[in-house]
Amino acid sequence: MLASGALSFTAVKHSDVGKGIALCHTIWAIPAHSGVTGESVPGRRRVFTLVVVRSADGVRIRAGQNTEIRYSD
Repeated sequence: MLASGALSFTAVKHSDVGKGIALCHTIWAIPAHSGVTGESVPGRRRVFTLVVVRSADGVRIRAGQNTEIRYSD
């Protein structure tokens, strides 16, 4: 899908919500770019939210949500 274009992450934040549990948010964006077959793909911007848990096995993502940020003109 990403024949060209660069994914960027900004505004990475996290907060501890309990023993070994964190809530993480980041905004990611891809500007308008060309797709695999050369078609024009519009830019996207979204908020990615994760619930992360640390255990004896390491850090694991327990839940995630990827929410579109819509622009209004």
